[in-house]
Amino acid sequence: MGEHGLWKKRVMYEQNVCVPFIRVMVRTKEWKLIYFMDERVQDKDGALYNLKDDPGETQNLYGRAEYKGIVKGLEALAEKWDQAG
Repeated sequence: MGEHGLWKKRVMYEQNVCVPFIRVMVRTKEWKLIYFMDERVQDKDGALYNLKDDPGETQNLYGRAEYKGIVKGLEALAEKWDQAG
């Protein structure tokens, strides 16, 4: 068993849904973002969850204007991860 309280800063995951489009998940201790990471996809079909306030992931916050900064920050983490290769 791992020690409690130890948490990586973020976790990244990618899934090739329909090649060449890649669906990406970025998870931090507080947030989880899922979206298509490809500029050719017009609708990113995103999902954003506040894991602290909504651990059951029942409230998708992706399209709400007040969370746009959170989405952009998590997308930037995914881009950096993708470029690192």
